[in-house]
Amino acid sequence: MKIEEKFVETKFGKINYLEIGEGKKTLVYIHGWVGNPIPAIKIAHRLNTKDYRVIAPYLPGHGDSFDLNPNFTFKNLLETFEDFFNKLGLKNVVGIGHSVGGVTVYELANSGKKLINKAVIIDGYNNFRHDGIIKLLPLVWAVIRESGLWHSMIHTSCYRLIRK
Repeated sequence: MKIEEKFVETKFGKINYLEIGEGKKTLVYIHGWVGNPIPAIKIAHRLNTKDYRVIAPYLPGHGDSFDLNPNFTFKNLLETFEDFFNKLGLKNVVGIGHSVGGVTVYELANSGKKLINKAVIIDGYNNFRHDGIIKLLPLVWAVIRESGLWHSMIHTSCYRLIRK
């Protein structure tokens, strides 16, 4: 199974993503806060990648996607992913999202733009829709990054798995 690491330039910045498989059916997995796309690799292992293409972006502030700033809102996150979907020509895909990724998938599926036609929401929490919550996340993220936890626990293990 071939795992490709790619980038798309959105209006807010670069989104780093993994692409697995080459099928006509597309599944997009959006991870949760302080998560990564590794579960998408596990999902792809269970699918026939000749039939499915799995796309798993890193959220802004994760992996090599653009860094967040204190003024970034949940609405900006939705606009980023609408742009991401449009740049990749994604329409009527299966969306799987965890936590803030689940809320993102939910909102995209209900946007009326036909980006996602089937959705799986895992631990989605609709309070992420409020800008006050999303503004706290960069602060929490800054502490995690400064402490070195991100690099030592998540980022490194993710890259080890995809580089094998």
